[in-house]
Amino acid sequence: MGKNKSKKNNSKNKSLVKEMSSRLYLVYSENRQGGGVCEGDEDSEWPNREDTIVDVSFKALYRNPPDNIMFYTSYEVTEDIYKASVLHMALIRYSDGDTFGRTCGLWHVIDFYHTFEEAERSIKDAKNGTGYKPWEGYFSSYETDDVEILDVFDK
Repeated sequence: MGKNKSKKNNSKNKSLVKEMSSRLYLVYSENRQGGGVCEGDEDSEWPNREDTIVDVSFKALYRNPPDNIMFYTSYEVTEDIYKASVLHMALIRYSDGDTFGRTCGLWHVIDFYHTFEEAERSIKDAKNGTGYKPWEGYFSSYETDDVEILDVFDK
């Protein structure tokens, strides 16, 4: 009797783990320009660099790892988000660097939502909250925020 109950509980726990471990794969293209040594610093031991500018274009979300795609990253999402056909991605663009130069246009995905309003609210919460903020640091700074609408595909 105890074994059957245990098996039933294990099955229930596995279902919860599976629900929490669904992954979506964000496909994007990214191009970086600049970052060269500044004019007049070519012979310097510690040359300053021009800003590097990141240009990114978000393509789509996939429920399975994409084949033959160079740029993608994955995110753990709830089952409800995983099953959606269109999602709103909340993100913040920021710059970061060091003593000799910086990179502008870096991006940080906050999360995925069913509605534009939920995504906008999450951006506001992220900016005003206490969580991880890659745009706040000695060399980091906030640039802008955005909500991208993305289709979700199986493969």
